[in-house]
Amino acid sequence: RGGCFGCPVRCKRVVKIDKEDMQVDPKFGGPEYETIGAMGSMCGIGNLEVIAKAHELCNDFGIDTISVGVSISFAMECFEKGIINEEDTEGIKLNFGNEKALLKLIEDIAYKRGFGKTLALGVREMSRKFGKGSEEFAMHVKGQELPMHEPRGKIGVGLGYSVSPTGADHMQAAHDTMITEDGPILDSVKMLGLKKAVDPMDYGKDKAEFYGIMEKWWSFLNMVGMCDFIPAPLGSMPIEKFMELINAATGWDFTAKEAMEVGERGITAARKLNYDLGIDETHEDLPKRLYQPLQNGSLKGVSMDKDKFLEMKKYYYEYMGWDEKGYPKKETLARLGL
Repeated sequence: RGGCFGCPVRCKRVVKIDKEDMQVDPKFGGPEYETIGAMGSMCGIGNLEVIAKAHELCNDFGIDTISVGVSISFAMECFEKGIINEEDTEGIKLNFGNEKALLKLIEDIAYKRGFGKTLALGVREMSRKFGKGSEEFAMHVKGQELPMHEPRGKIGVGLGYSVSPTGADHMQAAHDTMITEDGPILDSVKMLGLKKAVDPMDYGKDKAEFYGIMEKWWSFLNMVGMCDFIPAPLGSMPIEKFMELINAATGWDFTAKEAMEVGERGITAARKLNYDLGIDETHEDLPKRLYQPLQNGSLKGVSMDKDKFLEMKKYYYEYMGWDEKGYPKKETLARLGL
């Protein structure tokens, strides 16, 4: 394992492969959870060496592993359902599990050549191009492909995918499963305004407020360039100590309450900008597949309830000081200096 300079978390994997038919340079680190899910499980590939090579290629080309993996897996599903064929893929048999196709198509995406030019459009635009019902399983929000976190088991994550200004983003706020019971983790964030733990499957006001509170904190961490793995609740550094460090570095007398307002200002500014550009609540639909029951696994038979989800989103709008269409109210903009 490696990590950023001086960091005790050491979250980065380091992979080196030196074989006649496969080389992976350790300077690119190694695939983490999202990449293994996107390039592996989503594409029906269990060969970790191939996944490590796919990770290396994406990092070398500077392209996102989640979007690449989800886009290729979407095309694989379209191919297996007969929505596209070898003529469309320029001779590639794009079945799930095709390791050679995965590695070739990553390069083709980067250079926008062959079928890679189509894949480079992303899931939303591909579904519009392919049609034939492919929209039903196009896994994106606002054009950004879904990460490897299942909203049918973490309802608040689904809310985050929906309202995030950039589309589906698993790092927009804390996940529901992080604080499910009383204890040290809940205690670590009570000063932010969170009063009680949440049920991952709940759709009520408490869940909407939980998401809003943690979204503000995550937003502040982004503002100051701090990794989410360091301060509470995801990391072990108490919020009080983190604020001491902020003040030591800046000479300010900054409080956690003020930090939350900074985070809220960032969220609200992004929200206002999106709406001014025409990206409003009508772009917040979740993929239709999430409202269908899971076919296997520990959550077999579980699906999201669309009516309850939309009601929860109203609670979230209310908590954030936005109107019924999700636009920041005048008093909210004034309070935040926007």
